[in-house]
Amino acid sequence: MLVTEAAPALKSETGCVRAQGGIKSILLHVHDDSHLEHRLQAALSIARACTAHLQLLHVVPIEAYTFVDAYGGMNLSAQLVEALEDQARAVQASVQERLRNEDVSWDYQSVTSPLRLPSSDMPPWLTS
Repeated sequence: MLVTEAAPALKSETGCVRAQGGIKSILLHVHDDSHLEHRLQAALSIARACTAHLQLLHVVPIEAYTFVDAYGGMNLSAQLVEALEDQARAVQASVQERLRNEDVSWDYQSVTSPLRLPSSDMPPWLTS
């Protein structure tokens, strides 16, 4: 069992007792699935209790939808990219509308990202 020294406790305006230097920011993964509302509710509850900032991140993994042809070329349908971007915009609009009346500070970022980092950007312990 690991025992650490407890940080001094502070009482917030809401009456919540929290450790000094507690949670200041919460990163929430946004993905359009059946559990999004549950993740959002949990993050909002924690953010309220700790007066933390909520950062929402929606990653659109375009590379997940690429395919390799018989000659080794990688292809991605323009219609598919457009559909993924439309879906990302719809999710963003829905979540932003949902958060507009919440009493928590928040921001939303949507990014398109590769599924894996180039080996030059990977930590050494992952490449060996």
